Amino acid sequence: RYVQHFQEQVNNWRSKLGAVESVIKVWLEAQRAWQYMESIFTGSVDIREQLPDDSKRFDSIDSDWKELMYDAVNTPNALEMCNREGLYELLEDIRNRLLLCEKALNDYLEVKRKAFPRFYFV
Repeated sequence: RYVQHFQEQVNNWRSKLGAVESVIKVWLEAQRAWQYMESIFTGSVDIREQLPDDSKRFDSIDSDWKELMYDAVNTPNALEMCNREGLYELLEDIRNRLLLCEKALNDYLEVKRKAFPRFYFV
């Protein structure tokens, strides 16, 4: 009854804040995966040699991620940043590509574990 006068503004804010929640959720998932994979793919020559396609994929992801972080630093308003056109889709794409890299890495490590059982402790 009292909100009818502000209903349009309330719906607008609800929509914007819902987008912020969705983007931050996917962003954090992508960030966790990127942090895990970054040290592996940038610090291990062996992994880069054994998984060349995934290394190239990660290099592309890394470039996209760093560009996104640069944009985030230059847009300190979370509401504005999270409601950018295409951001949610970009983050989902990054997350999905990271999952592919992680799967390939796990498959590679599983092969190594079978060859060297002591790697099961790693």
